[in-house]
This record gives sequence, structure tokens and C-alpha cells, in this order.
Amino acid sequence: GSTASKPPAKSSLKLKSYYKQIDGVKYDRALLEVAEGKAGDGQISFADAKELLEDASDGKGITECERRTLLYTLTVLKYTEKAAAFMRTALGEDTLKSYYKQ
Repeated sequence: GSTASKPPAKSSLKLKSYYKQIDGVKYDRALLEVAEGKAGDGQISFADAKELLEDASDGKGITECERRTLLYTLTVLKYTEKAAAFMRTALGEDTLKSYYKQ
């Protein structure tokens, strides 16, 4: 007779969602987890911020969800001043300059 094992029930195979929903807003789970890991030593450094941006820029550039996720990390995780300034500028949130195009 066949001794093929039965596959586990679907519920036990439930994969983590690609998104993490916080207060009704979807964020990129993997990117958020990487950022949280980088902040584990206290704060996100400039080098960490550059790596996060490179991670987010995979494929066709930064998606709206990835951008939202990175902006969210700026509000909930501690960045060094240089890292935060770099991230805001890279994400187009350097609002003092962005309103006036030269």
C-alpha cells in the first residue's frame, strides 16, 4: 500500500502576509522587519538607512507601499539625525525644498 503522508491542513501552512496592517494602513512587512532589526542596537545609522533604501528600491524602484513603510519607520524608530535627513530627502519628504522647484 501507499505510505504517502497527508499534506498538513492549509491553516498550518498559512504564510505571513506580504503586508503588515497597522491602524488600517498596509505596510511592507519584510521592509518593516528589516528596519526594526537595524534599530535593534538603539538607532538606525546612515549606513542602515542607505541599505533600507536599497532594499526598497529593488525591482522597479520604490513602490508607494515601500515609501509609506519607510516614512512610518521614521516616526516609530530612532534614526540618527543624518540618517533621518537622508531618508526624508530620498523619499521626497524634504518639504522645505520640494515645494519650490528651481
